[in-house]
Amino acid sequence: MRKAIIIAAFAITVCLLGGCDFFRVLAGRPTSREIEAKRAFILAQDPLAQQSAADTTRPASELPAADELKTEPKTEPATPPETEPQTPPTQPKAPLTLPEKLGDTKIYTRKAATFSQPGPEYRFYVMIGTFSTRENAVKQASKAEAVGFTTELLPFRSGLTAVGVCPTDDFDVIRDAVGKIRSQAFCPKDAWILNVE
Repeated sequence: MRKAIIIAAFAITVCLLGGCDFFRVLAGRPTSREIEAKRAFILAQDPLAQQSAADTTRPASELPAADELKTEPKTEPATPPETEPQTPPTQPKAPLTLPEKLGDTKIYTRKAATFSQPGPEYRFYVMIGTFSTRENAVKQASKAEAVGFTTELLPFRSGLTAVGVCPTDDFDVIRDAVGKIRSQAFCPKDAWILNVE
């Protein structure tokens, strides 16, 4: 009975000291520190978000009055100014939807920010290894280059260095290259395709 009381007192103390973060951790959700760090990251990346955050923290007395926000309607000139004919804007390309696998080769998408600067030059690579030392990555890259493949070393921010083969921006090219690369002796069985966003 005494042990049960001690355990219950300990659990209550942890809940009181941990607050909501204790339950967030149990549920696998981000803690308040992680949420605040993400908020700071977003604010640092987006000037519009910075302005919006600044506006929400300003007292109402500092905000402009409603009549100050009104503007006079713009009137168009009677004759349009002489300009050169403009070319029609190009239609943006539809985003490329990639499968999760190409045969038995997995396709993983990574953000460009995952890599240290300078980041990858191309969008697609066949990844034939990730190494904790740059020397081992260079050895693996030289094996691929000896057979005639183009390689690129991709340093991650975590300190690892990956070896990418057949860098390209064309998915059809990388799809064709996978089979050729996987048939080589230097290529590990778990080679995968990297899609850099």
